[in-house]
Amino acid sequence: MKKPINIWKTQLVTLSNALETILKFDRELEFARIDLCLRDDFNLAVAFWIFDKNSVGWISYLDLKEGFHDLGILASDVQCKLIVKQYDLDFNGKLTFEEFNTIFTPQKEEY
Repeated sequence: MKKPINIWKTQLVTLSNALETILKFDRELEFARIDLCLRDDFNLAVAFWIFDKNSVGWISYLDLKEGFHDLGILASDVQCKLIVKQYDLDFNGKLTFEEFNTIFTPQKEEY
């Protein structure tokens, strides 16, 4: 009988490669956040307003999609839903200003 490590080797290599990719993108995302926040012309409240056109204090995935479209960024329903799901801390299907803030501001001290 083969040892479990030999049976799992392919899956472990795949997992290791996927984790390496996630860490690379995580680092790139954090650097993009830092660069954006260091711009003199960036204002988080104005950015929120671009998406919260109805001034209700929150952004749905459709608001996100419309805002991206207005900025010339083509984002699918699935992409916008995933962004909301990722950053929606109270799980109400909407992004408040505080939740929106976590998308754009640096989060990790190690970078």
